[in-house]
Amino acid sequence: GAHTVLDADGAALAAGAAAHPEMLKGNRRELERLLGRHLDDEESTLNGARQVHDSGVNQVVVTRGREGALAVADSQFLRGVAPRVRAVSAVGSGDA
Repeated sequence: GAHTVLDADGAALAAGAAAHPEMLKGNRRELERLLGRHLDDEESTLNGARQVHDSGVNQVVVTRGREGALAVADSQFLRGVAPRVRAVSAVGSGDA
């Protein structure tokens, strides 16, 4: 079968997550909307990612801007650290 990666928001994110994609990638705000609660810190964000994982999504990646990213896959948890850079322009840093 095909491997699927979901990067969406709102109703599309909820419907796609229910279909159990191989990977779900979202930012913290998108995950908050999906779960219906605030994720105020790393621990609550990690717990939210685990909840999505436990619902049937194999890999969950949550981007957190300058705070880096969190990933949950099986029994593993990974933290990616964003390097400090001086931004010249934000053009192309979103959905590009």
